[in-house]
Amino acid sequence: MSILKTIHSPADLKRLSPAQFPALCQELREQIIGVVSNVGGHLASICGTDRRP
Repeated sequence: MSILKTIHSPADLKRLSPAQFPALCQELREQIIGVVSNVGGHLASICGTDRRP
């Protein structure tokens, strides 16, 4: 199940465990890339590949 689809408020983010954040970030990246690919625009630093442990 998509973590992103369960986020509707800041309270939802607070309920996530730290282990869930990398997956959420990946979903956000994929969503942004998909939108920009269809609509156009500039990605800038949001597509960084810096994945710190």
